[in-house]
Amino acid sequence: MKPVHVTAAVIRKNRRILLCGRARKSVYADELEFPGGKQEPGETLPQCLQREIREELGADVLVLDQIGENIVQVGDKCYHLHFLRAMFRPDSPEPVPREGQKMFWGRTAELDSAPMLPGDAHLAALLAEAEKTENLSIRHNKTADPAFYAVKENN
Repeated sequence: MKPVHVTAAVIRKNRRILLCGRARKSVYADELEFPGGKQEPGETLPQCLQREIREELGADVLVLDQIGENIVQVGDKCYHLHFLRAMFRPDSPEPVPREGQKMFWGRTAELDSAPMLPGDAHLAALLAEAEKTENLSIRHNKTADPAFYAVKENN
């Protein structure tokens, strides 16, 4: 069976990650996902993600790199998920859900407890763990020189 390729945007801002829900009448309406969608013939993965974000949220993204992938079997279909790190272009309109779905900025450290779609849950847990580890190491770094973090004023 040939897999359906799907892109998913991992957009981070102020220690939060953009999450969306499915349309209200969808089977997975109560679960969250990284926004994105199915690749069309002839599209590269970045082109797919840019199109999907424009269609779903009315915004324009710059795709940075792929940070993960996952293969998920749902019924008789196989989905190959490509997680792409992205950011909104500076001249982009603010994202607004266009398909009746939820949209919000979830705290990265809490993604492991969010009701994520099965294909997105593993990456969500990895991102949450990385955020928690980063926060812990910053709080407990007793060897850091405070002068390193000090802001110097120009006189």
